[in-house]
Amino acid sequence: MAKRFFSTTPTDSEMVVLDGTEAHHALHVMRLNVGDQITLFDGCGKDFLAEIVNCQRKTVILKILSELPTVREISPSLSIAVALPKGDRGEILVEKLTELGVTSLIPIVTQRSITKVDDAKIAKLQRIVVESSKQCGRSNLMKICSTVQFQDIFEQFSPDQTVLFHQSGQKMLLSQYCNIAKQLCLIGPEGGWSPEELEMTDSKGVSILSFSNTVLRTETAAIAAATLLVSSRHTNSGSVGEN
Repeated sequence: MAKRFFSTTPTDSEMVVLDGTEAHHALHVMRLNVGDQITLFDGCGKDFLAEIVNCQRKTVILKILSELPTVREISPSLSIAVALPKGDRGEILVEKLTELGVTSLIPIVTQRSITKVDDAKIAKLQRIVVESSKQCGRSNLMKICSTVQFQDIFEQFSPDQTVLFHQSGQKMLLSQYCNIAKQLCLIGPEGGWSPEELEMTDSKGVSILSFSNTVLRTETAAIAAATLLVSSRHTNSGSVGEN
């Protein structure tokens, strides 16, 4: 299979310019040259077979040869709202959610949040999304949204679209998760949800569920939730997108 590269320039013409980190990777890491073929994806659902026609010091000129079939995205969409953990644990979380097919990740600020998510952090996480998408063959980039206060997230999603995970929530069998079609999943911080946040969630009629009696790390809970909720979509639609 040809190596995959992400195009930040429009792919609606015959010629495409690869620049920045993608050009550096092609030229100086992969040592690609004129005549080599690569897979180019635009992050919006399209893959293309392209051939290198010109190599410059910081750019690669490509000719698009054909459009390629892509893996269908999950439907309906799935957003994970999470109080990101510190350091590389947050980066691993983003990588795995991208691989699983989550549509968007919404960093939330809770009473016990410990990680500040600024514009630089969001840009770094979005780059991880690109790298993970290149590796796993995904054609649509998972969106890293701007930070949202916990109480404001309920203005974007209705209660019947939302589920919150907490060890005090309703216990469910694995088979029951396959019937959940929520569009937003809430995952708390390393210090857990506060009593006030749980009370607010319950008062709005949002389902509070639990994986088990054990306390999971934030990234473990987010990845487990995404796995279950994405699987429910594959089960209901019959789509398959894994190796």
